[in-house]
Amino acid sequence: MSNVQDCYLVVDDDEELRGALRRSLERRGHDVITASDAAGAVKAAQLQSPTRIILDLVIGGDKGIDLIQPLTQHAPAAKIVVLTGYGTVKTAVQAMQRGAYNYLSKPVEVDELLEAFEKRADDSGAEDPPYPTLEEIEREHLQKVLYECQGNVTHAARALKMHRRSLQRKLQKLN
Repeated sequence: MSNVQDCYLVVDDDEELRGALRRSLERRGHDVITASDAAGAVKAAQLQSPTRIILDLVIGGDKGIDLIQPLTQHAPAAKIVVLTGYGTVKTAVQAMQRGAYNYLSKPVEVDELLEAFEKRADDSGAEDPPYPTLEEIEREHLQKVLYECQGNVTHAARALKMHRRSLQRKLQKLN
C-alpha cells in the first residue's frame, strides 16, 4: 500500500482532469504537483523528484510516451502510470518498454489509479483469452486511428473512409 510520503506528479493538458486528480489525491493525504505540458513536467520532476507520476499519453502537441525517459532521468525511483483515452495494445507495449510501470485507459477511478501503482500491468497472473473478439479488434483499430489523428474525429473518419457521424456512433457504442 502507498504511504503518505508519496509525491505525485500529474501530467495532463486537460485542466479539469488534472485538477480533479490533484484534489482526489490530496484528500487521500498525498503531496501533489501538476504540469500541463512536457516542459513543465520535466521541470517539476527535476525540482521535486516525485515518487509517482501520472502521465497522459497525449499532452497538447506532445506524446507523453516520449516523456517517460526524461522523467525517469530526473526521478529515477518514480513509478509511472500512463493514462490514455485512445488505448491500444501497441501503445501499451511501447509505454511499458520505455519504462512505464502500468498503463490505464480513461476514464479511470482514483482507486483504480492508486492500485495501478501497486501492481505492474504485466503481473496480473490472469491468463489472456486466446483470441481477441471482433469488437475488441474494431475498438483497438478505431482508437489507433483516432490517436494518430490526435483525437480529431473528422480526420479519423476520413482516414477510415467513413462518415464522421458513423464513426462517432461507433465510438459511443464501443466505449
